[in-house]
Amino acid sequence: MVAPSLRKFSTSTKRLRARGWSKKCGGQGSKVVKQEQLDFPVSNLTSYQELVAQHKLQSKTNVISLDKITVDKKLSKTTSFPEYRLVWRIVRQRVVDNIASVLDIDYLDKSLVPDLTREIGEHSIYAYLEETLKLNIAYARKEITIDHVSDQDQILLDIGRDQHVVSIKSQVYLADGRQFQYTESRHKLDKFRFVDFATRQKEWNLDSANIKNLLCQLKSSEQRSFPVLWFVFSFIRCLYLGDDMKIYEMLIRESISCFYC
Repeated sequence: MVAPSLRKFSTSTKRLRARGWSKKCGGQGSKVVKQEQLDFPVSNLTSYQELVAQHKLQSKTNVISLDKITVDKKLSKTTSFPEYRLVWRIVRQRVVDNIASVLDIDYLDKSLVPDLTREIGEHSIYAYLEETLKLNIAYARKEITIDHVSDQDQILLDIGRDQHVVSIKSQVYLADGRQFQYTESRHKLDKFRFVDFATRQKEWNLDSANIKNLLCQLKSSEQRSFPVLWFVFSFIRCLYLGDDMKIYEMLIRESISCFYC
């Protein structure tokens, strides 16, 4: 007969494991999982390995699959890659403090990333792109949602009784405007805290005359260069991100008339 105190202990440890607060280790009994949340930057383009180094995490990356696929109509709508584009699809499981906490599903344009291996995926794709391929990663459009747990989440993440995950979908671009990546990162709710730095912006009057005046101030021979134009374009794009494309068209038109008339 099992003593009442042992039955209570067994029931308690089962509840802790169900909630993801305890993990059973072979030959070592149960271990309590650390519950602190890690700050995950929203507005910065930070690779997972950079986050690991910054927080000194005990982490391991497992490459679940690596395939070359052709983008169909449905995938094109999701990723914004054109139909029939050849892309890499890599699925990676991130284990933090012995808990499967993040599931990354990445699509990378094969014309920009000709080769990709499991070893690169286990280490850092961004380090490979920037240091080996010399690609200039510039900016991303991110969408953050709370999604219901999928069958894949149940298999590859230590979900416990959680019914939802945090999903971050990103379209990532090079400095020349070409999209090279689409990624979805699915996170356990209790492991990461998503943070951002917000500032209050005054209303800007960016009509045609003001844009032309701004560009004319940069018309000196020392400043008349593509990087300056790109800076101005990026600045105004930040203010109007996701807004009417007529703003961008007007900027380009006034740029041409100002610099080449």
